[in-house]
Amino acid sequence: MAHGDGRPGRAVQLLEKAAIGSPDDAAVLTDLGNTLKSLDRLDEAAENHERVVTLTDEIPGALSNL
Repeated sequence: MAHGDGRPGRAVQLLEKAAIGSPDDAAVLTDLGNTLKSLDRLDEAAENHERVVTLTDEIPGALSNL
């Protein structure tokens, strides 16, 4: 993933596209939230993590991401 390559901006673009195609994919939303957080885009990160919490309790640490 682009974030692992040191390109978090590109990773956000790719993850946003993935989230559009799979809006209920908790893993995609978690990755997007974490990447946004790394860019200090905290409000957007929180929105994604809140969505994950509403979708599933299967993502370990979902609540701790808020």
